[in-house]
Amino acid sequence: MPPKYNQTADGYYNSKWGRILIFNGDNYATFAQTCTLALLSARAWSIVTGAEVQPLAANAARLNDWLNRRSTAIQIISSSLDPLHLNPIMNLARNEDPKAMWDELAKSDRSGDKLYVAEVKGNFQAESFDPTKQTIQDFVARLDSHKTLIANINPLIIENNVLDKLF
Repeated sequence: MPPKYNQTADGYYNSKWGRILIFNGDNYATFAQTCTLALLSARAWSIVTGAEVQPLAANAARLNDWLNRRSTAIQIISSSLDPLHLNPIMNLARNEDPKAMWDELAKSDRSGDKLYVAEVKGNFQAESFDPTKQTIQDFVARLDSHKTLIANINPLIIENNVLDKLF
């Protein structure tokens, strides 16, 4: 089946600022990491977080730069969504509000759901290394995928937990 929309075969959007996992409603944690990195590369992250507000019109050069970076933020976020997930952010995009767009998408972050976190931690604990079926790099990548799913909670799955699984 060919990829949908602007999606590569492996589910990513290749932007000028980096590869971003296409948000599909169930993969917020990894989407957020990859999209944040692209927004940082585009120097637009501070606009998305609201840390950098629109400058006064008196400084035309600074205002023009900010407006361009805001447009880039809107482009990066909207191009990184499965078409089915564009509708909830369309009015926010029309209002040129990348912070509100990001906040709307963040509602899909399941790291605040205790049952979900317990399930991820249980899946992490159930992982085992079988050198006849996988490389150690593949196993560590699988362990890291669990860490990513709940990267925003405490206590985190940390490197020591990964090392414990290896030795």
